[in-house]
Amino acid sequence: MATKPSFVLPNYEYAIHDLQQVVMYAFHMQNQILKLFPPTEVFHRGGYRLVSTPRVLERDPECHKVKFKLDPAMFCQTNVVESTNVTFRLSSELLNQLLVQTIGVMLDTADAAGNTVNCKGRNAWELYIEALQRLEYREEGYKCFAGSDVMERMLASPPTEEQLERAKAVMRHKREQYLSNKRSRRLH
Repeated sequence: MATKPSFVLPNYEYAIHDLQQVVMYAFHMQNQILKLFPPTEVFHRGGYRLVSTPRVLERDPECHKVKFKLDPAMFCQTNVVESTNVTFRLSSELLNQLLVQTIGVMLDTADAAGNTVNCKGRNAWELYIEALQRLEYREEGYKCFAGSDVMERMLASPPTEEQLERAKAVMRHKREQYLSNKRSRRLH
């Protein structure tokens, strides 16, 4: 007596899930913004606090959804090309939603922490100097995010010598402050 084929394959489901997670991680790490925040699984209920001062910023987790169709023949016939396309579309759509959410969180967090600069109608290099003045000194440098319009303005008009000197002076002052407050221990 022949047995009926079963489509309940728990190991297969785990394998597909693991494959999809590996693909998602690879795509995540290829994105210039998302790779700054490597993926980690976190489980919590309710909202979470991002910033406490100068303004409280709390957010609720966002659910990402993607609708897609799976043809059972793809699995029965082991159609690798179609399977790859489905995995790619699923991963791309989820990562696009994650990218939008990540940029939103970054902008909201920077705004709540007082680290945003209004650039409407202002010289891009003056904005850069103002941003340097607001940030704490970091030995490893800074990562700044600017809109494409600001980048175009920066590339179109290079900084003046006076602006370069002011930026260097700001960084020199911040570095001196940092080093004077840094604890040091001398070994005799």
